[in-house]
Amino acid sequence: MRNLGRNAVIEKEPHAAKRFSNSTLGTERRVVLDPNRQFGQPIVFKSGVRTEILYLAVKNGASEDEVAEWFEVERKDVQDAE
Repeated sequence: MRNLGRNAVIEKEPHAAKRFSNSTLGTERRVVLDPNRQFGQPIVFKSGVRTEILYLAVKNGASEDEVAEWFEVERKDVQDAE
């Protein structure tokens, strides 16, 4: 694992990055970029929901609680996606 400064961590395999996550979220990494899931797009780690979808739902007027219920994620996941 390689630390890229105060906010980012990359988990590496021998010849490529395995997963990128934001280390400021604590030990439970909620948002990751994983080339093996959703074509490397930012996703909520546990559910696999793309963060862009959560962000756009809130941006278009839905509450964080509504979006969390619709996509069966935690409210914190919606907040981290924003």
